[in-house]
Amino acid sequence: MNLPFAIPEELLAYLNHPLAWGLGAVLALMLLIALIKRLTPKRRARYRAHEFLFTQAEWRFAEALQKAIGNDWLLMGKVRIADLLAVERDPRLPRGEWLRAFSRISQKHIDYVLVDPDSGRVACCIELDDASHQRRDRQGRDHFVNAAFAQAGVPLLRIPTARRYEAQALREHIRAVIRERPARPGKRGRRQAPRRRSA
Repeated sequence: MNLPFAIPEELLAYLNHPLAWGLGAVLALMLLIALIKRLTPKRRARYRAHEFLFTQAEWRFAEALQKAIGNDWLLMGKVRIADLLAVERDPRLPRGEWLRAFSRISQKHIDYVLVDPDSGRVACCIELDDASHQRRDRQGRDHFVNAAFAQAGVPLLRIPTARRYEAQALREHIRAVIRERPARPGKRGRRQAPRRRSA
């Protein structure tokens, strides 16, 4: 077949070279893969429910804790530390340091929180410590949490896991760590807590 134009001999030699055919095959394969990806429905992550909020050991302690506190406090579970503590705003603090401090509390949780039923004020936080807290990485995490709660003035009680819990002893232990502290100014501390009605 005679073409209406002449193809340079250099181009003909390049097109007939095995490397050119190999490069063309690779490009064609890449285009085919891109086309398949574009036409294939994108798989998205799906959510599933956790059937239980607590482990068996945590639930056993929660039952004992509920008996110990009675109606004096409300029992909350699995509360994010960033909902209990806040990083103080300081104009002299670099933004990177603030973000680093916030990230250290945003992904951690406290096992149980006792809340005043009249005011909603946090009275005490409780961590249930099992054998995993003996690991070095857990000890570092626990040391940071202890220091952060102490700095913020929020009582934090640590209870080792056990087969049985004595409700009265647990109640006395909780009362021993709860202390009155002045409300700190902030979005969650401006409203004056109503006084509890006497029975």
